[in-house]
Amino acid sequence: MERQEGCLRRAEKVFAGCGGMSLKEKVAVLISIAVGLVMLAAAVAKLANLPRFAVQLITYELMPEAWTPRVAFLVAYFELLLGAALLFRAYPRPALATATALVGVFLFAVAWGWVRGCLEECGCFGEMLSRSPAQAALEDVVLLGLLVSAYRWTPPVDPKRVVRRRQAFGVVSILILASMANGWGQVPSREEVSDAQVAGIKGRTVRSIPGYREEVPLPSESTIVVFLSTRCIHCARAVPRFNELYQKRGDMKFLAFAVDKDPNVQQFRKRFGAVFPILEAPRPKLRHLVHGVPEVLFISNHKVEEAWALPPTVEEVQAVQYRLERGF
Repeated sequence: MERQEGCLRRAEKVFAGCGGMSLKEKVAVLISIAVGLVMLAAAVAKLANLPRFAVQLITYELMPEAWTPRVAFLVAYFELLLGAALLFRAYPRPALATATALVGVFLFAVAWGWVRGCLEECGCFGEMLSRSPAQAALEDVVLLGLLVSAYRWTPPVDPKRVVRRRQAFGVVSILILASMANGWGQVPSREEVSDAQVAGIKGRTVRSIPGYREEVPLPSESTIVVFLSTRCIHCARAVPRFNELYQKRGDMKFLAFAVDKDPNVQQFRKRFGAVFPILEAPRPKLRHLVHGVPEVLFISNHKVEEAWALPPTVEEVQAVQYRLERGF
């Protein structure tokens, strides 16, 4: 009995000042607050590691790579501003309509990456939460349904009744926009984004690469390991560089793995002129090594000595080999 009374008191606090509202209007308030909190959490997670979020945007293959750092910055701050708008409910219907449109864009992007096979996780919550495209798409569909319902159940507001809320939201908006303007100069460079992709890989011990049927053992000699996707535009563009590495590798070993789901290796090699053999490996088993594609590792004595998100030149690879031979 006491527990029920406590729940009732908490509900009364949530709906304080909502006198005269219908049940649907009250549910719409809860949806607005809940989605606002989700968007704030997602924005904070993205801003906490903006280069990593930019890496995720690259995998969607929806824009030129050069755009991704700035787009990542703008998306994170827009989500932050929209989350605040949903929480304050100063402009409830416009905020809900904008949130519906944004989630629709997210759903399209996830579906695009999922169908093309170039997306393994959505990156919606940065590194805070990892989700597959299927999970992200399902959540976006649910959010769309909730937001559309909330919009339909939310009547136009009388401006006189939300003056204080609009004033408070105005102050918060100014602070967010000021922070955005101040942070524009810190938008990560393409090099920082590349470093974020391979962060934490260098120094790892790797004795084999898991294949679909059996593991592929790595030799103790210096080995160039390439991870790519047969559906990845950036991987296709990198084929000439990989060909050069393969042909001029000297006594170094060379292994390439297609990590996308159901890769069409034969067609990829024929279409883009890849002269090197390509094996297949399931990406879910390579999360500790593959943070994006293409990715190139220099492994010697089963240790990752160097990692690149952008295809290295022959000279860069030879420099690593020279350093190891001299014991640097």
